[in-house]
Amino acid sequence: MERPEEARLAFTASKPSAQLLFRVGSSLYGVPVRCVNEITRLPGLTDVPSSLPGAIGAFNLRGAIVPVMDLQQRLQSGEPG
Repeated sequence: MERPEEARLAFTASKPSAQLLFRVGSSLYGVPVRCVNEITRLPGLTDVPSSLPGAIGAFNLRGAIVPVMDLQQRLQSGEPG
């Protein structure tokens, strides 16, 4: 009988998908490329008072306000969101 890890690897190998990989601390994470709209350089940030834990600011991207989170802090907090 296959172990769950082997089954997952077999499924992944039979149906490959491109992933955007990134590190947070020593952990490696991946996001399907089809879920990524754009990668851009981080401009100067504006402080956002009374924001969620892990929020480090926001910036304007072609008229849209984009919040910026410290993923390491958010992932370690265990809070949803």
